[in-house]
Amino acid sequence: MLGYGNVSIVGHPELSSLLHKYTYGGPGTLGPYWEEPGRSIVVNLYRDIVPPSALYKDVTRLYFPRKSKSGESETIVHIPRKMTMKIMDSYARTWSSYHGWQNAFPDRKSRANGGEGDIVDEMFDALKKETGWDEDTEFDIEWSSSLLLARKRED
Repeated sequence: MLGYGNVSIVGHPELSSLLHKYTYGGPGTLGPYWEEPGRSIVVNLYRDIVPPSALYKDVTRLYFPRKSKSGESETIVHIPRKMTMKIMDSYARTWSSYHGWQNAFPDRKSRANGGEGDIVDEMFDALKKETGWDEDTEFDIEWSSSLLLARKRED
C-alpha cells in the first residue's frame, strides 16, 4: 500500500508553516473540511494501519523522508515533481477539503471564476508575498510518503 502525506516545497522549509496554516488550520482555512479519520491516517503515513497478524506476516514499512544509518537522506519512497504556482494552485483545488470549503462558502468564488477570491487564492497570495514568486515560477515539490508491505499468510 503506497501512501502520501503532505506536500512541501523543496529547499524552502520556511514555507511549511504557511502551507500547514492554510491546509490544516482552524476556522477560515481548509483544515475543518478534511474528511476524518481518513486524512489523519494518510498524513500519518498509514502508521495507524496494523495488518492483522492472523492474516499477514513479514510486515515492512518504508518512509520518505528518512535518514539512513549513515545519516544521509534516503529516497526509497520518493514522490518528487516540478510545479509552478499556477499548477500548484490547480492542484490545491483538487483537494477534498477545498470542495468541502466550497460547499460551506458558496458565495466565495475564485478570481479565476470572476469572484473576489477564495481560500486557495488567499493561500497563494500569501505564498507569493512570502517568496516574491509569480504564477510561472518553477520549483520542486515532494510529498512525504510511505510504503506498507505485508505477505498474506497461507497457513
